Formats: sequence, C-alpha cells, structure tokens
Amino acid sequence: MLARRPVQFVCIVLLLVPLLAFGYAGHFSRYIADDYCTTHIALSQGLLGSVAHWYMGWAGQYTNWTVKGIVAYLGTGFPGAIPALILLLWVGVTVWTVQQVTTALHLTPERVFAGLLGLVLVFAVFAGIPSVIQSLYWLGASIPYTLPLAGLIFYVGYFVRETSHAASGHIPARGLVVIVLLLMLGSVRAGM
Repeated sequence: MLARRPVQFVCIVLLLVPLLAFGYAGHFSRYIADDYCTTHIALSQGLLGSVAHWYMGWAGQYTNWTVKGIVAYLGTGFPGAIPALILLLWVGVTVWTVQQVTTALHLTPERVFAGLLGLVLVFAVFAGIPSVIQSLYWLGASIPYTLPLAGLIFYVGYFVRETSHAASGHIPARGLVVIVLLLMLGSVRAGM
C-alpha cells in the first residue's frame, strides 16, 4: 500500500500541472464580446437594475445576471481570476463528491486516491472541451455554462451524502439547501 502512495502523488502532480497552466493563462483574460454590455448595464443601472434589465429583456437567468453584475463591481482585473476560481471550485467539489460517493458505497480509499480520482475527472472535462477560451476564459460562457456544472457536481455529492444518511435512519433536515441550490442552478440556463 505504501508503494502506491508515491505513484499517486506523481499522478496528482502530473494532473495539476495542466490545470494550473489553465488557471495561470486565465490571469491574462479580459472582457470579451458581450461582457462589455453586461458590465456597462451593471455599472450604470446597479446590480438589481441590471438583473431586472437582463432578466426581463434577454433571458430569465437571475443567477447568471447576478454573478455577472457582482463581477462587474469587482473591477476590470477580476475576470482574470475567474478561471482559476472556477478550476479551484471544480477540483474542490469533485474531490469532495468522490469522497461522498466512496463513503456511500462503503469503500474506504485513502484521501490521496479520492483526490487523484477527482483530479482525473476535472482534467478529463477540461482536456476534452472544444474551446477552452469559451468554456473557461470568456465570462459570457464560463458563468452561465461552466460554473453551474461545478454546482451540479456539488449537488450530486450532497444528494449522495444526504441519501446515505437517510438510509441509515437519520432523516436530514436540510431540504432548504437542496431547494435553494436547485433554484440557483436551474435559473442559470432556464431561459434557453
């Protein structure tokens, strides 16, 4: 068992290097195309005004417009941090979800293995996307499409965790979290 640990750490490093490169390259990203429009409306009409403007006139995605409005208020340099934050969130929730699933299946892999499997899943997604620019670096696509997938992965882990607790006789009283998360995730692309 101890002989596998160095191999797992080497694999983790090999998977982290390209993801870190994606995150670092995102540091150079700026507003593209419609990002200028959403930012202008957010700064000129305020956060709630911009959400109402886009929700009523473009698409019923209040979570999408709220996040884009908040990003507008954080300044023009903040879009460079979004890709790294999305990658960090994806890796975190994927590793956590892998731990929840393995626990529900009564498997007890080491945390290193759960981290490795989570990284493999995230790496596979980002290695297979047709356009890294559109999926990770462009706010107009990364916020409504890529970011909610991380939320969906969290929801899967949360669902597995709560279902396994309910199966063991413990009735979870956290239904409100599920409802709020589903409403937020559903609103991101509900208008399409």
